[in-house]
Amino acid sequence: MNYLEAQKLTLIQQAKQMILMAIISSLLLFSFVLTIFTPYPLGLSSILYGRFKGVLTAILALSVSVIFIGAFGAVETFFLGFVFVICMTMALGLAEVVRQEVNPIKGIAILACIYSLVSAIGLWSYFGQSDQSFMQQVETQYKEILPAYKEKIEELEKTGQDLPLEVKSIILQPELMAKRFVQVVPRYFFTSLIAMLWFNLFLLLKSNRLLVAKDKKAYTEQFLLNFKMPDHAIWIVIVAMALFIWGDSIGYFYPVIGESILGILGCFYFFQGLSIYLSFLDFLKLRGFIRSLLVIVTVFTAAYALAVVGLADMFIDFKKLMAKKSND
Repeated sequence: MNYLEAQKLTLIQQAKQMILMAIISSLLLFSFVLTIFTPYPLGLSSILYGRFKGVLTAILALSVSVIFIGAFGAVETFFLGFVFVICMTMALGLAEVVRQEVNPIKGIAILACIYSLVSAIGLWSYFGQSDQSFMQQVETQYKEILPAYKEKIEELEKTGQDLPLEVKSIILQPELMAKRFVQVVPRYFFTSLIAMLWFNLFLLLKSNRLLVAKDKKAYTEQFLLNFKMPDHAIWIVIVAMALFIWGDSIGYFYPVIGESILGILGCFYFFQGLSIYLSFLDFLKLRGFIRSLLVIVTVFTAAYALAVVGLADMFIDFKKLMAKKSND
């Protein structure tokens, strides 16, 4: 169904389509691996039926999700609800990026900055009112749930299973666990955020091209696939690497900042590497199921390798090299 067909549907038919998209979005929320695609049906609804109906679809999906998560405990309910609110606002934001024909990379950067700013304000409002340092508050919070982790470790030991000694030592020491939490969470937050924005915008741009767009000059998913990091970004990588390795001598949070910057840049280099990998599969003339299988396996097992390929592309123009080989 394309955009014109969607507009010709009666209100009842549109309502049925919107309900279906809301249910699909809610089911994706519970799929864990596919949770990253939760915003896509909501964004597609906004593109096909307009902003107002897109918001209605998002509210309907939120209501369906509340019903679904009613069987979960308080922690899971809050967490899933928080994730869905992020997905809902992300879907509407990405739909506007497509509708207003904003540069896709610029759109991703703007939305990532907005979410980062809102998260920073939220953390400050939660942790900034205490006399304790941020690290001490994280450690205190962890001590409250530590007994539950100890019980789970004891249950595992009774069944004959056991955690590696290094992992167990970190889990049972709140100070080490708090330090590790502060080290890795920012990187995971930024990389997950950028990955969600990129994949969902890719799908929405492709859907817009196939179902809606009349202007051939409009941005398509190919813009994201052909994206290449500017050469001067290597200097940011070098500075971030230096902060990550030697930042401890300046202050505790400098390695965290360096690791977070590396994670953010790594995401963009990953997508650049993915574009090169897809071009390589085209060079090998691989199509169909085998191609799809190779892409899925590579993305899930060799993400870091793709990021390295993307970084190396600054020194070796792989696409130009493959084009030259094809012409020979």
